Amino acid sequence: MTGGAKQTSILADAFEALLAALFLCGAEIPALEIYVFEALQSTAIKIEEGLDEDYKGQLQALVQKTNEQQLTYRILDEQGPDHQKIFLAGAFLDDMEIGRGRGNTKQEAQKQAAKLALHRLKQSAAE
Repeated sequence: MTGGAKQTSILADAFEALLAALFLCGAEIPALEIYVFEALQSTAIKIEEGLDEDYKGQLQALVQKTNEQQLTYRILDEQGPDHQKIFLAGAFLDDMEIGRGRGNTKQEAQKQAAKLALHRLKQSAAE
């Protein structure tokens, strides 16, 4: 299996096809309409409130809009036994550290570093 059932682009295409089929059939299914509206509304609220957890993507987009500096991540430390490591990662703009994060995987540590860096950059932009 390729994991296609979890890929958002495939899921979005399938959802769009379902809505189009219902529209073309002239189906008026109130319960389905309510379900679809609630599902889309909760997603829209999450996006509006910034609850999207793709902090690395959000940080990359912000850096590309506002800086000509290079965004990189570095693993700064590893602690614990091989089966229970804790990683410390740093997010850097060129050589300046802008955030640190810890996690059970390198990716999680980078995500937490990006989250802190994103918060700091947004906070400094608001001042």
